[in-house]
Amino acid sequence: MLLYSDNSAQFETIGSNITSKSFQLDGLKHETLYFWQIIVKDGINDPVNGPIWQFKTKSFPEYRILFSRKVNNIFQIFSGDTDGNEVQLTYSTTPVWRPRYNPQRTKIAFISLDGIEKHIYTMNSNGTNIQKVTETIPIESFDEKYMSYSWSPNGSQLVYMNYNQLYKISPDGSGLELIKEISPNLSYAYVDWTNDPTSRLVVRTSAGNQYDGDLYLMNLDGSGEEQIFANIAGRTGAGVFSIDGNKVLFTHDASGFENQEGKQLDTRVNILDLNNNNYYVDLSVDDKPAGTNDLDPRYSPDGAYIIFTNTNNDGISQKNILIMDLDGDRTLLFENAEMADWR
Repeated sequence: MLLYSDNSAQFETIGSNITSKSFQLDGLKHETLYFWQIIVKDGINDPVNGPIWQFKTKSFPEYRILFSRKVNNIFQIFSGDTDGNEVQLTYSTTPVWRPRYNPQRTKIAFISLDGIEKHIYTMNSNGTNIQKVTETIPIESFDEKYMSYSWSPNGSQLVYMNYNQLYKISPDGSGLELIKEISPNLSYAYVDWTNDPTSRLVVRTSAGNQYDGDLYLMNLDGSGEEQIFANIAGRTGAGVFSIDGNKVLFTHDASGFENQEGKQLDTRVNILDLNNNNYYVDLSVDDKPAGTNDLDPRYSPDGAYIIFTNTNNDGISQKNILIMDLDGDRTLLFENAEMADWR
């Protein structure tokens, strides 16, 4: 059996010595016209070429969830839905991680390597047209494992960190601008840009000690900085606005444990209320399995659910993506997956 697509140069043999009446073919591309032909042989007479048939594969699925998963020990980017359907978007030879949809869900930003430097890239929502954004100043942090960046509410800019400096940049790489610079003893580690009219940022800072983590609010120009969560024993992570900008999701290790490796024993998802003296509620307290950590939380598009990563606190076990409602009831969504985004 032979097959070729409308953008290939020649037929490819996809099966030989087939005796059954059906044949399953994997690895086809979405939105592609394929042509196929059967050549019949009986071992006695000359081969007979059958007619050329054609079919077109279905359109690329518009899934609203992004995540990273290691394939052959290299992070790749996938998209999926709440029913557990998924499709792989990248087939990179270097790791690609921390995907983020733009507000219109037409572009996906992500982090990848250029040599030894980490840079932000964008691609179309179907994984095509990869473009490098940060040419001159890479994205870097003391807390490189969990560092993140954010799209602006209208998708016209990205905000990211290079250690103690916070920048904004256009997706085409133009308009690089320094927002704020803090002490060189500190590093920005996470940033999110609120979708409400105030255009505020929430940032998490980190020191050389992985357990030094503080959350701040600030204006887009770096002014009006206000601490909303002060460093306490145990590791603090994330810092994500709710849809209305009145709450902030973050994680904290309730055990207060600290060691040189940055280990976390009982990390939970919390919601901090900016309109109630920064009072925060622990969402993981009831249903999180003992001996596990809840990490990397993000809101669902309607704000009714949280998507996050759960993994054993041994630091080497498989990571899985779950969703939970605002009462803490949780459901497994994707296995062997992490760093989810939902828009």
